[in-house]
Amino acid sequence: MQQRRETLALAYTVALTLYEKDLLYRRWAAGQGGVYAPVTAATPPNPYLSHLPERDIRTPSGRRLTLINPAYMNRQVYELAQKIGQPQGHITSLKPLRPENAPDPWEAAALKVCEQGQAEVSGIGKLDGKEVLRLMRPVMTEKSCLGCHAGQGYRLGEIRGGISLAVPMTSLWQAQSSANLSLTVSHGLLWLLGVAGIFLGITRLERANQCIIALVNTDSLTRLANRRFFIDLLEKAMAFAKRHEQALSVIMADLDNFKSVNDTYGHQAGDQVLVAFAQVMQASIRQEDLAARFGGEEFIVMLPGITLEQAVILGERLRELLSNLKLPPLKTGVTASFGITQYRPDDTLESLVNRADAALYAAKAAGRNRVMSG
Repeated sequence: MQQRRETLALAYTVALTLYEKDLLYRRWAAGQGGVYAPVTAATPPNPYLSHLPERDIRTPSGRRLTLINPAYMNRQVYELAQKIGQPQGHITSLKPLRPENAPDPWEAAALKVCEQGQAEVSGIGKLDGKEVLRLMRPVMTEKSCLGCHAGQGYRLGEIRGGISLAVPMTSLWQAQSSANLSLTVSHGLLWLLGVAGIFLGITRLERANQCIIALVNTDSLTRLANRRFFIDLLEKAMAFAKRHEQALSVIMADLDNFKSVNDTYGHQAGDQVLVAFAQVMQASIRQEDLAARFGGEEFIVMLPGITLEQAVILGERLRELLSNLKLPPLKTGVTASFGITQYRPDDTLESLVNRADAALYAAKAAGRNRVMSG
């Protein structure tokens, strides 16, 4: 029973962390008045922003951009998370602008409870036939919301809707079952073997706990570290590099034209490409390095003690290894662009990652399938 409570608490912590992260990104985007992104089939202009005179703009080179408001940004992130098997999120409301934002029965009941003053609603339920821990927290009407939602009668400070998170429980229950089995074995061996039984039970329980930790910190498709775990360790590595005046480099990589792979060969083939690239990265780095899936088709590598020049050499090797991979059923090879930078004593986490990201986009702009440093 205690282990079940701990597993539920872990799932709740995951859901709450995702909610707080989503709300933080949402407020950032709202504070900027939205952000612009290229118009694509996956990112068409938002019809609910058609009243804005600058919803769509063009760059000096003629590239068409469209305004992404916070809700549109969250929705695209949630759709991407669903595709790659991550915990699901949903922006919903009892008075949705988009039909797709309408709540399911659990969400509708949770929103009504929140409107009565409760800060959140959580519990175990079913979603798409799978057992999940669900969490609903309300979204309050802020000044930045009224541009789209004033016509619905919302006022500042009122509950406009909510963010619903769903954390799959299957893998967590499996880890708990392993822990329960370990505990049972330890009790039996205690009677038979005394101290030796205790030692064996503790060892297996630790392995079960390690399994749970790995599930929380690992990308389910590529088996690399996930973004949250990577960011946590990168902050520690930056502090160590600053304190000991050691080098620290970061490589950011993004698969070129990956959408066309999914469109032409299907998402299963796209997943195979992601897994293959992850394996190439993992096989090419040292034990003290850390590779992670940063999002979608974007990857990142942390290289403690490695200078910019050494990191560029590794980036070129990764680029060449990927371009030479044979990946049936693809008829052509796959390439990636790489952005590389080295930690500077005055860097923040954001400035370091942004500099690697800027180098990556410079590589994209220069023609893709190349390594750029910054």
